[in-house]
Amino acid sequence: MATRQIVCHIAVCDVCGQRPPDDYHWDDPQVAVDMAAEEADWTRIGDTLVCGTTDPLHDRARGGESPALLRPTRAAMTITYTEVA
Repeated sequence: MATRQIVCHIAVCDVCGQRPPDDYHWDDPQVAVDMAAEEADWTRIGDTLVCGTTDPLHDRARGGESPALLRPTRAAMTITYTEVA
């Protein structure tokens, strides 16, 4: 049986290794990254490619903090009265 080795490139998230939903196989690694960066929830920042997963590691890799950390807590809605002399 004859076989042939084929080398291809598939972009993956630099944080978790997840592949884009349409993980087409490309001859050129730069094309693989470019195509993944065009996916709606994928982000390319410099040499970093990050999928759309929302957790603190991915959010930090995208250059921001986790949205969960930005949600107000009950303490944010507390009113403290102080006595005026």
